[in-house]
Amino acid sequence: MTATLPLQIADPLRPQRIDTPQSRAWHRFRRHRLGSLGLVLLLLMVFLALAAPWIAPWQPHQIDLLNRNQPPSSAHWLGTDEIGRDTFSRLLYAGRISLSVGLVAVGISVAIGVSLGAVSGYYGGRVDSFIISRCRYDIQAAGPGRWPHTSTNLAATQSPYLVA
Repeated sequence: MTATLPLQIADPLRPQRIDTPQSRAWHRFRRHRLGSLGLVLLLLMVFLALAAPWIAPWQPHQIDLLNRNQPPSSAHWLGTDEIGRDTFSRLLYAGRISLSVGLVAVGISVAIGVSLGAVSGYYGGRVDSFIISRCRYDIQAAGPGRWPHTSTNLAATQSPYLVA
């Protein structure tokens, strides 16, 4: 007597999960609580910065000399500065500037990286070796261990002759 296994038929109403490297990475990331918290905080800061014109209770450059150096209150959530500007409103609008500077820096870096990669991949050989050696040197020069105040060179900086 031979045993037969029941044939499992996929439910047509239930979508099948496709296992891709991106889905595995996302699943692994969701299990990491600090990573998830960091993503939530990052998205919250981006939302607050983009929605600053609608969220900010005051104009960021509005001067109110009667309310100079006020502590936090219901009218000014983070207080005011030396000339009466609302600190919370200025913080929200400053986030917009920081986001734009960051995006421009990333855009420039991507443009340089794609250009160098395209030239290196197209010509290959000596051009590729030269570009790779220059990029490797630049990365190593910017990494830890090149500055005396980094933790990897802490023993070398404990000299009594070091002038800071």
